[in-house]
Amino acid sequence: SATVSIYGDLEVNNTITSTNHNVKDKLIKLGQDSIVTDEDLGIIFTRGNGTDATNIANKGFIWDADANTFALVGCNTEDGTTSGNITINEYESLTVSSIILSSINSNSNSDITLDSAQDIILDAAGGNIYFTDDETTIGTFTNSSDDFVIQSNVSDKDIIFKGNDNGSTITALTLDMSAAGAATFGSTITA
Repeated sequence: SATVSIYGDLEVNNTITSTNHNVKDKLIKLGQDSIVTDEDLGIIFTRGNGTDATNIANKGFIWDADANTFALVGCNTEDGTTSGNITINEYESLTVSSIILSSINSNSNSDITLDSAQDIILDAAGGNIYFTDDETTIGTFTNSSDDFVIQSNVSDKDIIFKGNDNGSTITALTLDMSAAGAATFGSTITA
């Protein structure tokens, strides 16, 4: 093996082939001298079919210019030569031990699922958990001096407890907020 030292710029207009390459730089910058804001940037990971085909199941970590966000994507046939926006075939999963977020938003018009092998813990240091619909707060769970407060936030809207009685949905209890919380039970009260 030999060492080649280059002091200055190296411009390559084709492919650099390297095996198990180590990079000592602490920062890697993509898109040097670019002035556009509507083109994707990122790293593409080549994936094949395990036998005789390549560039058919590629994955990417990109800055998605259209969505203005980072994304982990499936970009099946992207070969790294696209100028502009790559074709995103699907969004990929990310496995981490913990993640710090300021918000969670779905950009795919689909549900968000929280699925845990153990418990799901909601820990709000501010003492409140808000339930909102289209930016309107409809309900709140509050820690008030260690009292657990359940509140309906919309004026005169009830708190309703429903259940499944032999396959049928029943209303077990309605707390009428327009009548100071008057309680209507769906059946008898058993002492």
